[in-house]
Amino acid sequence: MKTLVTQIKMQKDLYLSNMLAMMLMFLFGVIIEAVVLHVDGDTGMICMGSLLAVIGLIMVMFFFGGFHMTSTCNYALMMGQTRKSFVWSYMLSTLLTYVVSAVTWEILHQLEMLGIRIMNPNVQIDDAFGAFITWKMWLAVILLATSVGTLVGATIVKFGKAAFWVWWALMMLTFIGGPRLLVMISVMPRENAMVRMMMYLIGFIVEHVMLTVSIAVTVVTLVSVVATWLLLRKQQVNV
Repeated sequence: MKTLVTQIKMQKDLYLSNMLAMMLMFLFGVIIEAVVLHVDGDTGMICMGSLLAVIGLIMVMFFFGGFHMTSTCNYALMMGQTRKSFVWSYMLSTLLTYVVSAVTWEILHQLEMLGIRIMNPNVQIDDAFGAFITWKMWLAVILLATSVGTLVGATIVKFGKAAFWVWWALMMLTFIGGPRLLVMISVMPRENAMVRMMMYLIGFIVEHVMLTVSIAVTVVTLVSVVATWLLLRKQQVNV
């Protein structure tokens, strides 16, 4: 328990980064809403502040989490933590940090909808994405962000800058190449075997969202825990 409390205290930078990204994006979205309501208050309105805030929060969770782990690993080991206790305490404290961030987002979301109704009681609020982001979806995102971030951090701690650039390239490939790949698939002939396979896979994922997400989260979490332990079990402390 003492190890977990110590690790939670070391998560201050991660928590502040989450809050900063979320609040800045939220305020930017609220300003846009206020302008739209002032110019044309009869139009439908989406919760722009909440939408931008959740995008900012998730980006920080996936991108900053792994790099934060590299800065705390050596410090924790020098303070006397064993590698085994560090892995579980870091993952659990990170998960708790993300849970607090998600609860904060939900509070902001509710306050934003209340503020819109106060500014214009007659406005129609389109909150489709708010209904989509349920506690189940948050749980999946939090577990994935914790697992991926821990594995990324462990890899960087073990292999240094080379691992950093590999992970950076993979992230860029995913976010830049992924949409382009979908566009390429969409214009390819439907008779193509690869296209049929991809369309079937996409259809299955859409039809069984929670089953697919549950399986993916479980697999990634287990692989991350095992891989992180294997990477760090003999890692030397770098002073």
